[in-house]
Amino acid sequence: MHVLSNAQLDTPWPKAATLGARLRDWLDAGGDDDFAPLFAALADDRTWPDAQLPDTGIGLDRERWLSSAFIRGQDYGTRASTVVALDAQGRGMIVERRWGPMGVPRGETRLAIGAAPG
Repeated sequence: MHVLSNAQLDTPWPKAATLGARLRDWLDAGGDDDFAPLFAALADDRTWPDAQLPDTGIGLDRERWLSSAFIRGQDYGTRASTVVALDAQGRGMIVERRWGPMGVPRGETRLAIGAAPG
């Protein structure tokens, strides 16, 4: 299991660590087709305490704003929340929710992976 952030795979940022923990909780609970807990985790817009923030060189105010998993902004912010779930046979689902400026919902797309031809 891995978490991908804006930096790199498994970056130890608070939002990435928390998303990883919530994904692990979902998997430990059975990881069924109910992706609501995963989308709730991706929609988490809380900011983290200054002492836990990384120093990427953009200044503390911007680090605070970017510390949440879901970022709301007019010109920069979360534009897609995507869950990719595959079983051991490579079958599964990709579900993506799209967001406009300031986090306005723009729709959802679902794509079955490895499903038998219908």
